[in-house]
Amino acid sequence: MLTPQDVRSVQFEKNLRGYRTEDVDRFLDKVEEQLRDDDAQAEQLRKQIAEREHTPAYILFSDDALEDMVRKKPVTLDEFSEIRGVGQLKLDKYGKVFVALIRFVLRLPKKE
Repeated sequence: MLTPQDVRSVQFEKNLRGYRTEDVDRFLDKVEEQLRDDDAQAEQLRKQIAEREHTPAYILFSDDALEDMVRKKPVTLDEFSEIRGVGQLKLDKYGKVFVALIRFVLRLPKKE
């Protein structure tokens, strides 16, 4: 699991031509894998809520909205309100649960 601190602190070994391509590629593979995992978790939560509410998942949040969440990783309700397709109704109804999931994935403390 990559954390934001992992990304900030990564250092690549240099050679005469710059950074070692293998090291950079390996790190980017990790980042890509993490994004896929995050996307799968967001899709699973959307599916669970949709089933509970007897609503198609794409009505709850579009795939674009989920991708925006995974990319931006909002950790507050204010940040969540900036996600594509999130208006006041979806913010009030689903914001806390999605923000909680994102904070959990990022290993951040719960917001009170």
